[in-house]
Amino acid sequence: MLGNNKPLEGVDLAKVFAAMVGDLPWTSLKAFIQTNSQLAKMATIGGHRMEVKRRNRLEKIVCREAEKDGYAASFANGVFAYWYPVHEQLHKRLEDYFHSDEYKAYRQEHDLADDCYVLSDEKFKQFFLAEELEQWRILLCFSPLQFTDKQAGTVLDGAGENPDLLQKVQDLEAAVEQYKKRSDLAAADMERARQEQQKASSEAQELRKLRRELTKECESLRAKFETSQADNRKLRSTLDEKHEEVQQKHEEISARSELEISRAASDRKRLQAELDDWRGKYEQQRANNRRLREELAQANGKLEEEAERVQAAQQRVEYLSSFADLVLDRIDWPKVGAQMKLTPTLRRQFNSLIRKLDYEEDGSLTLEGTLTEFWNKLQAKEKALIEAVAQSNTQEVVTGDVSAFWQGLTDSFEDVVIGLEGRTVMVRMLQDIFYQVLEAEDLEVPKIPQKANSRR
Repeated sequence: MLGNNKPLEGVDLAKVFAAMVGDLPWTSLKAFIQTNSQLAKMATIGGHRMEVKRRNRLEKIVCREAEKDGYAASFANGVFAYWYPVHEQLHKRLEDYFHSDEYKAYRQEHDLADDCYVLSDEKFKQFFLAEELEQWRILLCFSPLQFTDKQAGTVLDGAGENPDLLQKVQDLEAAVEQYKKRSDLAAADMERARQEQQKASSEAQELRKLRRELTKECESLRAKFETSQADNRKLRSTLDEKHEEVQQKHEEISARSELEISRAASDRKRLQAELDDWRGKYEQQRANNRRLREELAQANGKLEEEAERVQAAQQRVEYLSSFADLVLDRIDWPKVGAQMKLTPTLRRQFNSLIRKLDYEEDGSLTLEGTLTEFWNKLQAKEKALIEAVAQSNTQEVVTGDVSAFWQGLTDSFEDVVIGLEGRTVMVRMLQDIFYQVLEAEDLEVPKIPQKANSRR
């Protein structure tokens, strides 16, 4: 068996494919190109349209693309699918046979597949007609029908056919082709004429509709014009009356305007006099302002001088007020305590104070801050203890344990006692320092006496 996908020797596929494309009606050729996006793009490139008068160009494009693809079945089968139904007699004979019970039995007898199409030699002789030679060559080259070598030779060589008849068939086919092309052109012309006629009928209908609308509009406008004429006469009469009223009002307004102008002129003179008076007062006030600014500048200068003197005095006061702190900071408190003639009770209190108050790692006592701050710090503990005792009734309930509350104040009592002892010792020491060690004349100048013991 020989299928259309096998190479055929001595067959001009280009000629056979061109004949198949040429057999396609214009509508079939156009539909095939439109279904192939690549062909459609090439057919319309450059602004060309797919019209029947450009059929030759479109056939050349299809044949050229088929030749590039080597007349592959993927491309040629699409053209064949449009060509095959065109030849109704051949199409009917073959399709009726291939869908008959006879061919079904033949396929089962020879174990053929469902998509296999084969003609026995008897059926080939029955179906093959010399006048359909070109169609059979297209079937041989591009259809799924499988031929035997003998059947292919008959189709290719034209065996068993009458040469005169074959020539007549070829002439008839050529004439049919010409008539077909003329028919396609005539059909295209008829289609264009029909479209133009429909367009003309549509335009005539639109014009008739437009005429009716314009007639109605004209009648409406005529009625509106007559109405407007009556309104115009009425408005003209009203306008004359209004004109007389306006003229009368104009005269009244002119008279009032003259009075207003005269009154405005007198007001202008009065306001100009007031303006001149205020301008003189303004200039006088500017002179006063300049004098006041000068006096203010002088007063600001004096104020700055006074502020500088006050600041210097404040610095002097601060320096003098810190003199006592400077003196106390220079005292070696442990040494002073050793030299003082203390009673055993005061000595014990002094030693206890030295141990329990904050002191540096080298054992020397220091007073953080000023003397007043140190004294207030000791008094703060006393105040906190007194407040806790005064609120003991409430705090006992809040704590929930009376014994624990008073136990927590034990250290506070001890700290307050120590603070009281410390302040007692400090008062005694300060009295000895300022009334036994220092002389009264040494306090007259902000200078630490040389006989005071230096701490550092």
